[in-house]
Amino acid sequence: MKNIVILSLLSIFLFSSCKKNNPLPDPVPINLNQKAKAMVTANNRFGLELFKQMSETGLATTNIMISPLSVSAALSMTYNGARAQTREAFDNTLHFTGLSLQEVNQSSKDLTDALLTVDPKVTLSIANSIWYKQGFSVESDFIVRNQTYYNAEVQSLDFGASQSVNTINHWVDENTNHKISNIVEILNPEDRMLLINAIYFKGEWRNRFNASETASKPFYLENGQSVTTRMMQTTGTYSYFENELLDALEMPYGQGNFSMVVLLPKAGYHVNDILDTLDAEVWSDWQDQLVSIEEVPVTFPKFEFSYDKSLKETLSAMGLSEAFSDYADFTGINKDGGLSISEVKHKTYINVDEEGTEAAAVTAVTVGATSAGPGQPFVADHPFVFIIKEKFTKAILFIGVVAEPSPVGEE
Repeated sequence: MKNIVILSLLSIFLFSSCKKNNPLPDPVPINLNQKAKAMVTANNRFGLELFKQMSETGLATTNIMISPLSVSAALSMTYNGARAQTREAFDNTLHFTGLSLQEVNQSSKDLTDALLTVDPKVTLSIANSIWYKQGFSVESDFIVRNQTYYNAEVQSLDFGASQSVNTINHWVDENTNHKISNIVEILNPEDRMLLINAIYFKGEWRNRFNASETASKPFYLENGQSVTTRMMQTTGTYSYFENELLDALEMPYGQGNFSMVVLLPKAGYHVNDILDTLDAEVWSDWQDQLVSIEEVPVTFPKFEFSYDKSLKETLSAMGLSEAFSDYADFTGINKDGGLSISEVKHKTYINVDEEGTEAAAVTAVTVGATSAGPGQPFVADHPFVFIIKEKFTKAILFIGVVAEPSPVGEE
């Protein structure tokens, strides 16, 4: 019987408890080499394509969020075991073409190291682990690369013992600050491996909203109706730009390296008009056009939602169908082969309030047997796109659509 391998990636993002009145330093530039920059561009391009594939056409009626960083990292770890045409499918889908396996891994490490150390006002930790079934033969190169470039902890377990599920879930719980208590419900007798990545982020708005100014106001849905929701208000220095399609506002966390960019469609346009335009090049251009403006009045909704989605069909449509087929080659994991991806699941959570942003994402890859202007208010009172990213690398951590924040009484 052919083997099964399960690979999972989990990430957590929380708001910080740094003091409101402490003076904050300027953001610190991150200088990546050309290969690492190419890796960020590849990740962003893949993430934006994935998000556009997952978003509904027509009116935005559902809140959506994914973590491109999470999905890319999970698939990058899996990529280390892919060979022949399966690796080519990864290259094309993840836009790794032009980068060697070594360059992908080293660039991933360089980006991770930079994100971990850049902002002392933001707590960011990243943990990786590999759990494999006792007696299952794993290629040593596969293990070494994940240890070297992803700092993965490696441990064998008796997958037939119920305690193994508890062991894995305890690791998840500890490395997500107890925000996600489990990733595994049961280990299938044919399962052979779990790869898990956990990211913990703790940040606070650089310009905090005053809770006493939060008020119930209408939020206008794309179907013409409205809901009453809690709208936060503040005035501060923000980076802003506009064009005929949208107004964009950058709301920084911590010392300013990490931020949320809000893309708010103008009258006559909708969220999907933004998504139709948005790609890696446009995203980079829009960021370059952001200009710092003082005394910008901001009205922004509190919101909280969860989202989950199987990515199997979406990734197949994007060019990764080879990895899901009977012809998949993952002999880099086990030399006997007979492995393919059977499922990719992605779950996210986000909570935005006066203090900051709390968000979480889980990506699980299962490999189994083959068979505003100066003085103008920025009022986000209708559906918008948001992107959480790092300023200098432009790396996207999360991207989402708020179609309908929580109505009053449902917080």
